[in-house]
Amino acid sequence: MKYAFFDVDNTIYHGYSGDEILFFVNDKFHKAEQIVASYLKVLTAYRAKKATYLQLTQKSLNSVSEAVKGLTFNQISELVSEMLSLKNPLLNEWAPSVFKYLKLNNFKIILVSAGPEFVIKNIAEKIKADEYFATKIPYKNKKFTGEPVTMLNFKLKTQVISGHLKNSQFSIGFGDSVGDIPILELVDLAFVFESHHYPGMKKFAKEIKWHTFTKSSQVLKILKKIS
Repeated sequence: MKYAFFDVDNTIYHGYSGDEILFFVNDKFHKAEQIVASYLKVLTAYRAKKATYLQLTQKSLNSVSEAVKGLTFNQISELVSEMLSLKNPLLNEWAPSVFKYLKLNNFKIILVSAGPEFVIKNIAEKIKADEYFATKIPYKNKKFTGEPVTMLNFKLKTQVISGHLKNSQFSIGFGDSVGDIPILELVDLAFVFESHHYPGMKKFAKEIKWHTFTKSSQVLKILKKIS
């Protein structure tokens, strides 16, 4: 079996799924202004290098959980569908042609993201991914509870990937940030999307001889050499 593991936010997805659903829910219901304000404080601290990437991600996900408290599965499903239908572009430009190539060459496409599961599920369906793993937002009786989340963090990402690699013939991974290092360290071939959000990743990737890219042609050139 051949596997292709993908981070989602800002790697294949054009943006940040957690932030966007947080703001979208607030725009729809006008009930999350304080939650948004609290999150933006941590975002400002992160940009000033006074908070870590992990702290920012955890705050984003906890804020999403608080914002959707009391909503049902059906309500959030409709909100996510509406949000994604309005988003243009949905994916970064390089992604569709790479997905097409991998599917034609019998790779299983697996999304591995710290983003909210109800958003990642919808994205996975749109690109026809074979599987997805993401952060579960707490719920009870099909209603979201607003409780703090257990993020799909470095350790959990490693567990997910390692389980698949036990019967892997070849594996590749795609990411853009430090949160994706667990994916990239385990695969046979690692690709880092050059994001202006995480400029340090380009230097890090080159030091350990991972491939960096901005265009699909760069990825496809490498993949065709190994096919």
